[in-house]
Amino acid sequence: MTKITLDDIEYDSEDFNEKQTGILQEIQYNGKVKNQLEYQLHSVSTVGSILVDRLKTPNKRFHAKAKYRSGLEKNTALVLAGCQKVVRYEQLKIEWEDLRYRTYTPDFQLDNGIFIETKGIFDSEDRNKHLQIRKQHPELDIRFVFSNFKGKLYKGSKTTYADWCEKNNFLYANRLIPTDWLTELGECVIQKVIPLKTQRKS
Repeated sequence: MTKITLDDIEYDSEDFNEKQTGILQEIQYNGKVKNQLEYQLHSVSTVGSILVDRLKTPNKRFHAKAKYRSGLEKNTALVLAGCQKVVRYEQLKIEWEDLRYRTYTPDFQLDNGIFIETKGIFDSEDRNKHLQIRKQHPELDIRFVFSNFKGKLYKGSKTTYADWCEKNNFLYANRLIPTDWLTELGECVIQKVIPLKTQRKS
């Protein structure tokens, strides 16, 4: 039994006929699109306001400790500054290994514990790294935000970054963190290092 409320009136969707069910699905879809557009507008407005403030006060730094490596990282941080109390940028390390012990530092962590990796170029080394990390840390939720998710894996390839993510079951987005990711339930990881659960190779 699914209860929904429309215009302050509660309905049981199980009582709907096929036509009403179709209309309900359209309403729900339109609601998701509306939320996404509102989030994008909020994101653009937030970035614009901060940039205007920085123009007025050029000696004021947005984030005193952070030196972002790309415009995409910086814009993501600006957006998160308007959505979260804390912008968690490169605050922890994840242990992993291939032929030797390594650590990986995610770009951002959301309040709900989702890790965000921003990517311009997504080369084979990065792709293999993330496959290994997920295999060794299946409990972690690492997602990608690309500057262009239609970018090709390599010159002449027909496979895009989006295609690769879908094939390997990674969630991804283009340029902006989706609203749904911000509102998902979860807990932030507070430890500084997430260790390997298996014995390291010697």
